[in-house]
Amino acid sequence: MIKIGLSNIETHGHHGVFKEEQEKGNLFFTDVDVWFKSMKSVATDNLEDTFDYQIIHDAVKAEMAIPSKLLEHLAGRIIKTLSETDKRIKKVKVKIAKMNPPINGKAERSIIELKERVN
Repeated sequence: MIKIGLSNIETHGHHGVFKEEQEKGNLFFTDVDVWFKSMKSVATDNLEDTFDYQIIHDAVKAEMAIPSKLLEHLAGRIIKTLSETDKRIKKVKVKIAKMNPPINGKAERSIIELKERVN
């Protein structure tokens, strides 16, 4: 099994429960790890024998463009999108950080992490 991932994918999105978050948006950083069952690329050195991390980036960008109230829901959509791209994928982990969350206090970021076995 091989794990491929991207970290700190920076996006702007309109995710949150509060009206201001939905209108103004916020800065998000997303980490994604994909585990897939194939060792062919180790021997062949060919991109088509592995999982192209550009697919991860494109999936995050596409799902971030669709507003969600909850980051858990957003992470679930990212996992679903990725798992449908390649049946060799066996597990996906998504971690999303929202910068300066709207709380009654000071925090740099709020974070959710979702990990699922797929296919």
